[in-house]
Amino acid sequence: MKKLIAALLSLMLLAGMFAAGEEDLQSKYSALVSETLRTLCRVGTEELNKWGSGNYVIRDSAAWNTLIRYDSGWFGKLSRSEFKDFVSDNYVRTGEKNFECDVWGTYKVIYQSRKLTREFTLGYHFVFENISKNAKKEEYKLKSFSNLPVEAEAETARVRSEDDEGIEVSCITGSSYRGYVVMIEDPARVSVGVIDTIGSGDGWRIDQISNKYGALIAINGGAFSDSSKNKSNSGKAEGYVVSEGTAKNGNNPRADYCNIVMGFDADNILHVGTFTNDQLKKMQLRDALSFNQAFVQDGKRVNQPKNSSYSARTGIGQDAEGRVYFVVIQGRQPDSLGACFDDMADIFVSLGCVNAGNLDGGNSTALFMNGESVYSAYQGETSRKIPTAFIVR
Repeated sequence: MKKLIAALLSLMLLAGMFAAGEEDLQSKYSALVSETLRTLCRVGTEELNKWGSGNYVIRDSAAWNTLIRYDSGWFGKLSRSEFKDFVSDNYVRTGEKNFECDVWGTYKVIYQSRKLTREFTLGYHFVFENISKNAKKEEYKLKSFSNLPVEAEAETARVRSEDDEGIEVSCITGSSYRGYVVMIEDPARVSVGVIDTIGSGDGWRIDQISNKYGALIAINGGAFSDSSKNKSNSGKAEGYVVSEGTAKNGNNPRADYCNIVMGFDADNILHVGTFTNDQLKKMQLRDALSFNQAFVQDGKRVNQPKNSSYSARTGIGQDAEGRVYFVVIQGRQPDSLGACFDDMADIFVSLGCVNAGNLDGGNSTALFMNGESVYSAYQGETSRKIPTAFIVR
């Protein structure tokens, strides 16, 4: 009995030491952690050169290498920003030089160029390292970070999964991103939606394309000409486009940024790759779009370009059982910087996809479900104006 009591007392003392240790770390480093999160927010809405500067981030670390490849915000000059609701917990010392913690907060931004106000809910896991060469001194900087799940988004995924038995929506997080995965069990339900005036002029928002077809789900589609000199060409699709068996744009895919065709044949098999016009005629794809970069082809992961940027991303894939996956990654914002091509390839491999490719991303990235915008990288709108979308009915 004495030995048991002694053991229990030892465990209680040890637990107290851990609790005290976490409390000491929190009181000691909370201000540093807060300012580091604030800096990450500033980088997420402006640029590394202005706010990164090595004051809080270890140069050449995982955190630094992510930030220098960040496809920074496009919103223009900030007129005001407000960092609030900061909370940090789960402080743990790891090894002699590192400590880790979870951080939360809210970042309110007013973008002067668009007169737009937006609040971002922040959730990160931080790893700090003491870089001081003097054993008696401490100089902690951010070594790496990763996104934490957000409860509101998990609830959105749960509710949307109840809209249809053949559709499952889930949240996904990574080292630099948060996003959504939409699984469609029946590939025959997936097709390409196009605007009425495809080929010239303005495109449509994704909700307008969705409404045209009575779609349950829509994601942004393939390549298109952008606006220039106040003349909008967002309705002009680039590359190969087929919708419900009708070719909407039969040009040979361009070799620069829309050389990859992603399309379904009559057997509802998704094909992803670079094809000649003769090959495309023989394949007789019922629905297809074009953009750049394959992630998985014939069950093999495709090697991705080095140093691709971290940005909002959209992709489509199919597994061996025929299930189709839409992957929509939030990006260009302080709560989710975005994914690179390697991240996207890894996601589709983890989903078991045998073919997968990259759709238009950046400002075009959008997910629209059951009459509501789930995500749009084009702040303040359901999407930017686009000519095509993959839809589910």
